[in-house]
Amino acid sequence: GLKTIQDTLSAAKAGELGALVVFHHDLAGLPEQYGQDWAKALKKVSLVVYIGSNGCATSNAAHVVLPLATFAERDGTVTNFEGRVQLQRKAFEPAGQALPGWQVLASLGEALGGSYNFGGNEEVFSALRDTEKAFSGLDYKLTGVGGQLAARG
Repeated sequence: GLKTIQDTLSAAKAGELGALVVFHHDLAGLPEQYGQDWAKALKKVSLVVYIGSNGCATSNAAHVVLPLATFAERDGTVTNFEGRVQLQRKAFEPAGQALPGWQVLASLGEALGGSYNFGGNEEVFSALRDTEKAFSGLDYKLTGVGGQLAARG
């Protein structure tokens, strides 16, 4: 029933969340009162999982931290503000146990009973293309330097 970040914050403050997964956002490190509210609220959540590439106030408050590869450590695609989908190539291997986001989320989903059988970036892109209207018709192999435009709206 949670629809907004404010709903989530209210539920956390009230001790109504059993678990919260935070993906790459430093909620407790937000400026002023908002960050202070999150820092207090996270203490009332039984399980906080932080998925990210850098340590922060939220990762410090988390019970579990799953290391995420940075943009320079992963292959895949990015979609910019214009809707242009571009291929991204990693510059070097991820540090430590860090993984690309899709692998972390697939593993977490499988641990929760789902089935995510992606063999690589191209299969993840194909699933996105097949399920999200804006990406229909795009081809992973054609997303080179110039990229491809995803549909708007």
